Amino acid sequence: MSAELRSLIELASWKIEKIFRIRGEILAMWHYVKADGEHVIMPPPAADKDTSCTLMRVLFEIDNVVRYLFIDEAWMAHIEDDAKLADWLKSGHPVREHPKRREIVVFAGEDSEGAMQAHRDIIRPQHGKPHLGSLVFDHFTESQGRLIGMLPRKGATLQ
Repeated sequence: MSAELRSLIELASWKIEKIFRIRGEILAMWHYVKADGEHVIMPPPAADKDTSCTLMRVLFEIDNVVRYLFIDEAWMAHIEDDAKLADWLKSGHPVREHPKRREIVVFAGEDSEGAMQAHRDIIRPQHGKPHLGSLVFDHFTESQGRLIGMLPRKGATLQ
């Protein structure tokens, strides 16, 4: 586990909490670190997630990025029973429709040591302002998806 990536997630979590306290929501954003140590925070470059990730891969190559986070609101459902999970996935329904879903802020990142993800529950009480739960680091034995493998490989160049 990368101490630098973990520290970046903890820093972003602290800053997101301040934003969430004021606005009651956050907008999707990228936070990346260049090899020279400069931090850049920006919105997604496109509305479509696949296009946005493709553009960010190119930008990461150009800017010599060594670490990044993608931060956004998302849905999470914890389904322990493998058969129930398989049935849900086959149904084609999104996680936001699952009866045991939770609304979260997700922090998904990567550096040369690998990928890491954490989240904070979004708590929306009946009365009072919404707030965030504690930061929880997620532990996966395997990760895949559009946010994995976004950093340029050493020795590789864009054609």
